[in-house]
Amino acid sequence: MQNLNTKSQANVEKDLTAFIADRGEIISEAQQLRFDVFRQEFNAGFGHQVTDADTFDQYCKHLVIMDNCTGKVVATTRILTSDSLALTGRYYSETEFSLPDSIKKTNKVMEVGRTCIHPNYRHGPALTLLWMGIGKFLLENNYRYLIGCGSIGIKDNGQQAWCIAQHLKQTYPADAMFAVTPKRQMPHLAMQTCRSVTNDEIPALLRAYMRLGAKICGDPCWDPTFKTADVFIFLDVEEMTPRYKRHFLKSTALTKSAA
Repeated sequence: MQNLNTKSQANVEKDLTAFIADRGEIISEAQQLRFDVFRQEFNAGFGHQVTDADTFDQYCKHLVIMDNCTGKVVATTRILTSDSLALTGRYYSETEFSLPDSIKKTNKVMEVGRTCIHPNYRHGPALTLLWMGIGKFLLENNYRYLIGCGSIGIKDNGQQAWCIAQHLKQTYPADAMFAVTPKRQMPHLAMQTCRSVTNDEIPALLRAYMRLGAKICGDPCWDPTFKTADVFIFLDVEEMTPRYKRHFLKSTALTKSAA
């Protein structure tokens, strides 16, 4: 397992490339990055696993950000589309939420998940490149909807995560027809009066979703493996923030790694 702890980011290179990986060793490196980040930062319970891999991975597209100076994968997310449901039988999100037919029976849906960035690259262009890659894939393949689970780390018995989730749900509410039900609720917090939430408390990836125009579809689900509170995110491309939509359309097309 790679140690991700670092004292300085001053020497991190910024020569980065985004692409859809189709080489097994690149996908394996992305899975290892996921494992290292989730285990060290969230104390995720992988049991005897030595990498983060599940049955959904083989049916997903793996978007990676590579540091061209080191040849290392420094950020990744995976993409599962509605076209693959005949093979998977469900979205990954359905392991955490009961989804309405307005989502399950809709074509042109793209799910993103397992998103992570190496800590050395979180204050540079990696996050922007990752979102440009997601946006390009979404628009170039004519997907109408983007869905996924956004994670909030658990602290203080989950109170902060609950308040962040409630803030997002109230500030960015989805239409009732897209409401979801968490399969593992956080009932001991349901009656809690939440304090105000600052923008800095919201995870950066969730803030990025909201800037795009995404909505929150209900209460969070407790994820016991990753020890997070997950919210279900829904984005209608037709309601995407115009500035970001134009930005994605102008950005460079994704490449594929050599087979």
